[in-house]
Amino acid sequence: MAGPKPFKTTSLDDLTDEEKVQLLELLGEGYGYDGQWVTQFGAQYLDPYSGQPVPLDALAIMPGSAIVIRNNPISIAGYVADYLTK
Repeated sequence: MAGPKPFKTTSLDDLTDEEKVQLLELLGEGYGYDGQWVTQFGAQYLDPYSGQPVPLDALAIMPGSAIVIRNNPISIAGYVADYLTK
């Protein structure tokens, strides 16, 4: 029996800002971009782990999800801890 598939990641650094905005919109969940920050349902979106707003240059979308976070150690560690406890 095969185990779980490993995460496959793609660096968002390889995408243009326009492609990042399109990706956010394709995720659904009300994500968008106001020219400075990621938004959700028209309001500034805050990273659920750090509580900070998310600019495009610090955007991370976690594999296999529509979870948007900042690409910093606090946010990534928080996501991993949540993932491992589910």
